Amino acid sequence: MPSRAGLFKKIERATGNRKSEEAYGPIRRAILSPPIPAANGEATMGRTVRRAALATAICVLSAIIHQGNAAAAALTLLSTKITSKSNDLILPLTPIQVFDRVSLTCPPAKTCTMRIEFSAQLFKVFPTVDALVFINESGVGILPGSEITLGGGELIPLTSTFAVWRGDLPPGTYTVRVKFRLNPGGGGEAGGTGLRTLTAQIFAQ
Repeated sequence: MPSRAGLFKKIERATGNRKSEEAYGPIRRAILSPPIPAANGEATMGRTVRRAALATAICVLSAIIHQGNAAAAALTLLSTKITSKSNDLILPLTPIQVFDRVSLTCPPAKTCTMRIEFSAQLFKVFPTVDALVFINESGVGILPGSEITLGGGELIPLTSTFAVWRGDLPPGTYTVRVKFRLNPGGGGEAGGTGLRTLTAQIFAQ
């Protein structure tokens, strides 16, 4: 059986972050805190209570692991499409399409999630570049947002990468478009993009 500290470390790895230490602090303390000295007449009862608390904590934390694994396995990849460009584009203040359109299909009797990731080399940008993501000409429901501010203020090329997603899509075909524009900064705006790649994936929920 793993040590008490090892058990909680396993939970942290399974949940993918250390916030579980805050969320489940009382359980952690129940597992890791040293025994409280007790009088002879109380020792047996103290051990019994402590073992019961530890058993409860193990059950709760095992459920957390199971829940995390279930969430990770909830999406099934159906299709991936990738498109790349290598030409240089000078970016204006109005949005322009910087990738070819990509279409993916959610099959009948399925509910789907779409994930969109893009990387772009940006150069001599002032002040910043906005990326606008559309699914079937709409940004509604795209998380964490359909408009993302990328890097700026660099005299040498830099590469920015970002990913967004949208869930609960009914069956149908969905077309992805990504546009870039310079963020208006009150004058002197400039910049462009060079090498860039768009990856779109659709998953069954």
